[in-house]
Amino acid sequence: MAIKEKAGITETPSSVAILPDPPKPKDGHLTVTCKPVDCVVLVDKKVIGSTKNGDFSGLTLPEGKITVSASSENYIPDKEGQIAEITDGGSVNVEFKFKLSPVALQARGIELFDKMVQALGGDVGLRESRLGARARISRERSWRNWRTHCDEFKINRFRESSTVFADLALR
Repeated sequence: MAIKEKAGITETPSSVAILPDPPKPKDGHLTVTCKPVDCVVLVDKKVIGSTKNGDFSGLTLPEGKITVSASSENYIPDKEGQIAEITDGGSVNVEFKFKLSPVALQARGIELFDKMVQALGGDVGLRESRLGARARISRERSWRNWRTHCDEFKINRFRESSTVFADLALR
């Protein structure tokens, strides 16, 4: 007995419908660049990875609009996020530029100021030098105030003169 007879099928279909292949998904590529530091990359507020040597590439996304953002510890991006449109077969590049946050800049300034004080012999050396009271007063001010009011200053110690520039924190 044939299988058709067991299943109760008595007629053979005269034509079989062949379905077309499903359409290929429409997608494109996203590349993110972060300068001068590496960053964490987010698409629609979801972490998708991190840059290496400033670049993140090879991400394939479905067609449509997305919001790309980036973050890096102690740095502030030049923009909060950028809307990008992924097109079929297209490639989109989004670039973020970072600068030190005010808190990180102030911490770096304090660190450099302390190194300078140690190079001058520490607190004991300052007391014995001509800078004395002026250096102690400057040390008590916040880095931010010093940075905004002073472009450079000279240090005279043991008949040697050095010029210190305010942009040391940026080096």
